[in-house]
Amino acid sequence: MTSPALVDLWYQTKALPPREKIVGVARLMLGTGYDYGNKSARPINGISGTGGNKIDCSGFVRNVFDEVFPLEGLGSRDDLNALKFQTEDLFVDTDAPLPGDIVCWDGHVGIVYDEKKGLFIGSQTSTGVRVASYISSYWSNVKKFRKWKAL
Repeated sequence: MTSPALVDLWYQTKALPPREKIVGVARLMLGTGYDYGNKSARPINGISGTGGNKIDCSGFVRNVFDEVFPLEGLGSRDDLNALKFQTEDLFVDTDAPLPGDIVCWDGHVGIVYDEKKGLFIGSQTSTGVRVASYISSYWSNVKKFRKWKAL
């Protein structure tokens, strides 16, 4: 059963400015499990307690951006490489990431959560959708940042 407070949070998130909305929707998916190739989990699954749906990293990013910008067509792009390289109509590279931008590695992608602390939200093989650091430990290797052109 869905908590009324979680439903309120869902509707409050929908009313945020775009960058905050991206991060808010991503946070709603925290705790969603990982499954390679799975793109089915949606943000509402996290707040409704239907955690049986799982998602991989590119599906997570795609579904968050599709929720925030439903008319832009990112949902039809399933490939991780499309998020990193073949979306020049939607994303541009940036050297100064902000919350809501995407962070890309070879074979992985996530959403910048707190650029000052170097944190991102992503769907990792070992943890599912969780907050992780892109400046220390495993994820500190070469990466690039991309921002949505409309921001």
